[in-house]
Amino acid sequence: MTPEGKLYQFLFNHIAQIKWQWRILIFFLFLLVMSNFISVFYAVYLPALPATAPGHDFRTLIHLVGWLMGITILTFATLKILDKRPWRSIGLSFHAEWIRELIFGLLLGMLMPVVLLILLLPWGFISLTPQPVEFLDFIGGLGMNILIWAVAAIWVELVLRGYFMQTMAEGMGKIVAAIFVSLMYALIQTQFHIDEILKGVNIALLGFVFSICYFRTRALWTGIGVQFALNFIQNFCFGTPVYGIRPSYSLFKAEVGLRNIAVGDYFSIEQGLIASLITISCIYYLLQSKQLTISETVRKIKFDALSQPFLKLKE
Repeated sequence: MTPEGKLYQFLFNHIAQIKWQWRILIFFLFLLVMSNFISVFYAVYLPALPATAPGHDFRTLIHLVGWLMGITILTFATLKILDKRPWRSIGLSFHAEWIRELIFGLLLGMLMPVVLLILLLPWGFISLTPQPVEFLDFIGGLGMNILIWAVAAIWVELVLRGYFMQTMAEGMGKIVAAIFVSLMYALIQTQFHIDEILKGVNIALLGFVFSICYFRTRALWTGIGVQFALNFIQNFCFGTPVYGIRPSYSLFKAEVGLRNIAVGDYFSIEQGLIASLITISCIYYLLQSKQLTISETVRKIKFDALSQPFLKLKE
């Protein structure tokens, strides 16, 4: 196969690198194989338990750790074999600004459900019922929830805005990649139900938030922070199930008293027009914010990685 041949030009670009379309396809196929293998393994050897069953939270954590290990290995292998670039180029290096970026994301993720609560609670749209618990149960529940949502946040960001979105952005640009990934995930979450259009829109808007966090910093830390804080606050503080996960303990139980298009069916940043407005405001803020910038360390990491023989520099 010579550079002048049609097959070569079909598979490779002008710098002798496999074209981005084929790299995404290879990654996606291996992701499907890996996902099916892990799903079957868990179904046989570690089936899920009801939320009230002893050991439920621990099994949930083990499930998530397995998924995280799988996507980490797949991403690392794809970067090394197809892209010829190091792991740190994916956006998870411990550079000088990573803690600041993570804290920024944590604060933003905490603020969104709190603002939603402030807007809904005084008008009687939702009610909060305290959940009694012993002190030791509280400490155990707190620790387990922190572990569950930390692992879940890293896993989701690696799956959606790791290799997949970053490689797509290389070929189609940042905006198209962010829109595609966000809409794809929204459709999967709503399972294409026509009566969940608003929920799908809100999930897609959240996807834009996470995508902006990456493209403004070229790192995943801010998105991980937002994911963790948003899910932890909704689940641990207000008892809202996230990704279908319902850990056994929460501080309060938030219940919707008056269901309508403004509020939704349950208390969540994915529900209702008010949540949509909060997320849109968040998107606007992130686009305008001076706090999110590409650090010089990350800029150098990206430049060095994309300057390798098989990669083309794209900003």
